[in-house]
Amino acid sequence: SGFPWMESCAVCGSKKGGLMQCSGCKAVTYCNVEHQREHWSKAADGAKWCPHKSVCKLLVAATHGKDGYVKVVQKEGAGRLPHKGARVSLNYVGSFPNGKIFDQSKDGAPLSFEVGRGQVIRGWDEAVATMKVGEKAVFYISAPYAYGASGCPPDIGPNQPLIFEVEMVSFN
Repeated sequence: SGFPWMESCAVCGSKKGGLMQCSGCKAVTYCNVEHQREHWSKAADGAKWCPHKSVCKLLVAATHGKDGYVKVVQKEGAGRLPHKGARVSLNYVGSFPNGKIFDQSKDGAPLSFEVGRGQVIRGWDEAVATMKVGEKAVFYISAPYAYGASGCPPDIGPNQPLIFEVEMVSFN
């Protein structure tokens, strides 16, 4: 595949040929069916999003749902929602479905952008518009609402669903 998260088994790390994709979300790979079953029921060493069964179901729901993403609120926020064009500031951690982090806000400096203006991936534009200040949520974003068929090389491959932990710091 050319992308590191798809070149090894999510359970044992084996890079031997014949890797198979998760039968549900197609977003992680395994060297055999037994490892997929194991990953579905318990956490693999060092994996963040485990057991994989719950993540897989949310990614499948994002892919087949009407919104292209699923948002799971971890902490409620307060106040109003940002309007189109509002400048939002967010802390975030972006990871692949296997739990490997590919990006995050740096040194306490939140990411800022204008909502609804296409400055970020579609899943972010739409999900962030549903957040209030102080809210913390996890976005499970389908590939078409992330970077789609082209991906964002070298780190994000084509048709890759993504997961983001997001905190709305402020907006104006």
